[in-house]
Amino acid sequence: MLKKILHYSVLLVFCLALLAGTAVKAANPVTYKGLNWQVGHWAQYEMNMDKRTFIVKYSITGTETVNGKTWFWYENEIIMPEIKTISKMLILPGESKPKQFIVKNGNEPAMDMTSMLTHQPAGQENNTLQKDEDIVKGFIGYESITVPAGPFNTLHSKVQSQSGADKTDVWVSNKVPITGVVKLSGKDKRASVLTMKLLKYGLSGAQTSIKEKPQAFKMPQIPNMQNYKSLPKMDK
Repeated sequence: MLKKILHYSVLLVFCLALLAGTAVKAANPVTYKGLNWQVGHWAQYEMNMDKRTFIVKYSITGTETVNGKTWFWYENEIIMPEIKTISKMLILPGESKPKQFIVKNGNEPAMDMTSMLTHQPAGQENNTLQKDEDIVKGFIGYESITVPAGPFNTLHSKVQSQSGADKTDVWVSNKVPITGVVKLSGKDKRASVLTMKLLKYGLSGAQTSIKEKPQAFKMPQIPNMQNYKSLPKMDK
């Protein structure tokens, strides 16, 4: 059972990592102007996926300069009754592929999973939930909504999924750090129902939850059948 939960949480980490591209940088023709990531920002959500409800917290915990550009340590915690999974990515807002990707499951050692990014299936590298142009194109209107974090004046948009099969309803606000998302309802590429509601947020105080030095992840080696000179014969 625990192995199954760990497998699920790792898949969920890769799914939630796609949210790293949702921070909007360019000005919007309507009113949503996007966000600037700042160290200390955080936002916590209640998420429902595959009929499972859990808590997800996004944080900006540091920066590094790469080729003259400021890259951010974007971190999320997936808090389930059985286990807590933390992922930490060095990423440029609006980009979908991190330069470094670290994961920690429960009490297990933190693992540097950067090498796994090269195994990402083709076509998924730009699978962000929303982009500037998607918000503008799918603009529906302005709505006042209330979530656990309180009342918000939001911009409501219907965003086309990368697969083109489904659309996601998203309500955004300039007040919400990191993702801008106040509420989200739709399906992912696996046709799983996905909903999010903002619980609380802050513009300061976020700190990394991974204090240890991560270990390098190594893919398990599968024995090559050609190395076996003889195999047992099957009974007729």
